[in-house]
Amino acid sequence: MPSPRTPLPLTHITLTRHLDHDQFWKHRLTAGITTRVIKRYCAAADPFSEDDAHVAGLLHDIGVLVLDQHLPALYVEVNAVARRECISRADAERLVLAQLPQLIL
Repeated sequence: MPSPRTPLPLTHITLTRHLDHDQFWKHRLTAGITTRVIKRYCAAADPFSEDDAHVAGLLHDIGVLVLDQHLPALYVEVNAVARRECISRADAERLVLAQLPQLIL
């Protein structure tokens, strides 16, 4: 676990005002292909197909796109919290979005 002062590596999301859509979709395509290949060579028998795995890879963390497009102020706040607190975007989203009911009122 990184120390509180060690920034986490953020490979596909630039912590700026707006999402880098090229990088966002390149990462999603890479994740989709990777999950398909892992599923192909995974010996575990489960009800999910390679196509299911591919779609899961494409759609993982799709909330970033929703925040950027429809709630840009929250997108900026999530980025600021992630950077300031040296936490993952997922943790920053939980912190910021947990306050959403209070922000609306």
